[in-house]
Amino acid sequence: MLRTWGPDPTAWLTIPDLEDRARHAFRELYSWFRDHADELYPIYRDAAAMRLSAQQATMAGNQELAAGLVAGHVAAPGEAEGNGRRIGAVACHLVDFWTWRSLVVQQGLNECAAVNAAVRMLTAMVDDRPSSTLG
Repeated sequence: MLRTWGPDPTAWLTIPDLEDRARHAFRELYSWFRDHADELYPIYRDAAAMRLSAQQATMAGNQELAAGLVAGHVAAPGEAEGNGRRIGAVACHLVDFWTWRSLVVQQGLNECAAVNAAVRMLTAMVDDRPSSTLG
């Protein structure tokens, strides 16, 4: 997919360490969300009313961002199983506009704190310990 908006996740691939890559990527992405929040909010707010193809393009864009985050560390989001699937799901969640908006706008974190939280959540998922299940 050719990205027509936002940061280019292929540029992140030059950073081999996952934590360093995530910190760079989230700084870049969350800054971009901040700079374009007024334009992005109505688009995301009204997404459910948009054509299915537009909704799918947004999801594909998030998957592309997430894949750029975790490439070389786990399988691409949507293709992985087990812990890789969980990491991909968390990566997709963290690159979503609504996640940034929740952390920064609704919860009042500054950008640095939001980036640090995102980096810690992502890198915690890569921990090799098996995940526990409830019940």
